[in-house]
Amino acid sequence: MKKKKYENESPKARKKRLKRKKIIRRRIFAFLILLLFVLIAGVVLFIMDKLNKINYKDVDRDNLYTVDLNLEDYYNILVFGVDSRADELEKNTRSDTMILVSINTKTKEIKLTSFYRDTYVQIEGHNYNKLGHAYSYGGATLALSTFNKNFDLDLDTYVTVNFTSVANAINMLGGVEVEVKEAEIPHINKYGEEIARINGCKYTNVTTHGKITLDGYQAIGYSRIRKLGNGDFERTNRQRAVLNAMFAKLKKSDLSTINDMLDEILPQVLTNMDNKTILALAKDCLAYDITESAGFPYNLKTGYVGKAAMVLPNTLYDNVIQLHDRLFKAETGKDYIPTSTVEEISSHISQYIKK
Repeated sequence: MKKKKYENESPKARKKRLKRKKIIRRRIFAFLILLLFVLIAGVVLFIMDKLNKINYKDVDRDNLYTVDLNLEDYYNILVFGVDSRADELEKNTRSDTMILVSINTKTKEIKLTSFYRDTYVQIEGHNYNKLGHAYSYGGATLALSTFNKNFDLDLDTYVTVNFTSVANAINMLGGVEVEVKEAEIPHINKYGEEIARINGCKYTNVTTHGKITLDGYQAIGYSRIRKLGNGDFERTNRQRAVLNAMFAKLKKSDLSTINDMLDEILPQVLTNMDNKTILALAKDCLAYDITESAGFPYNLKTGYVGKAAMVLPNTLYDNVIQLHDRLFKAETGKDYIPTSTVEEISSHISQYIKK
C-alpha cells in the first residue's frame, strides 16, 4: 500500500509547509490582481488615447434654439460632412452632407435621415436660405438651431467629418460594396480623382457597373454625384448606401483594422460628444442595426426663390409631422403636432410653391 506524501510529517514541519503554501497563494493572488490592474489600466489608456485624438468643441448653449421633446430612449446626433479641402471643420465651410442619426438605445435601432442641402428654411440672422448654408454662417450652433427651429427637434449633439477622412476609413475597411449604374461611372471618377489628388494618392478609375466594391476615393466620388438623375435626392440615397455598407463592414472587421481606422479618422473629427457618451454608445455598437434610411423633405416641390433654385417642403408642417412619426412615434404613441413656429415657417415657404 502506497504511503501518503505527508503521512510521517511532524507537526512543526506541517505548520511550516502550510505557512509556506499560504504565502505562495497570497503571492499568486497578488500577482493576479496586479495583472488585472495592468490589463484594465492598459485598456483605459488605450481608450483615452483614442478619445484624445478627437477635436472637441461645444456649442454655444445660450444661443442654441431647442424644442423640448422629452424623449428618454433616443440619442440623436446630427452628422455634417463638410465640403472641406483643408481640414476646415468649423464655420465658413459648407455642410455638403447632413444626416440625422437617430439611435433608439432601447431597441438598438438606428434610423438615418438625410436632409437635402437646398431645402428652403429660416436661418436665424440670415432670413430664409438654403439649409446647407447654416453651418457656413455659424458653425454647429447655428446649424443645430436651424434644424431645431424648422423641424421641431431638440438636437444639441453634432459630429463633423470631412471627405478625406471618410475615404481613408473606407480604404482601411477594404472598400464597400454598392450598386453602381453605368451612367454614374464618369461622375464617380471625376470626384474620386479629386479626393485622391488631395490625399496625394493615385486614383484607379471605375470601369464596370453593377454591384461592385469601391475603394475610399471611388466611394466618395459615388457619394458626391449630384448632376445626374434626381440630383441631390439621389445623391443622399448614395450617401446612405455607403454609410450602410461601411457599418456592415465595420461590424465584421478585426480589432487591428478598427484600431488603424480610428487612428486615421478620429483626428479629423470635430464633435461636442463627451467621452462618457462616446463610451456608452461604443460599448453596444455591434448590437445596433440600421433599420431605416430616408431623405427629407419626404414630400417636396422644386422651384425658385428669386434666382436661386430651392427644395420646397410641401408642406413643411406636414413633413415635420411625418418626420416625428417615423422617428419617435414608437415611444410617444401619438401623432405629432408641430409648434406654432413651424406653422409660421411653413406658411411662408408655401407661397413659393406653384399650385
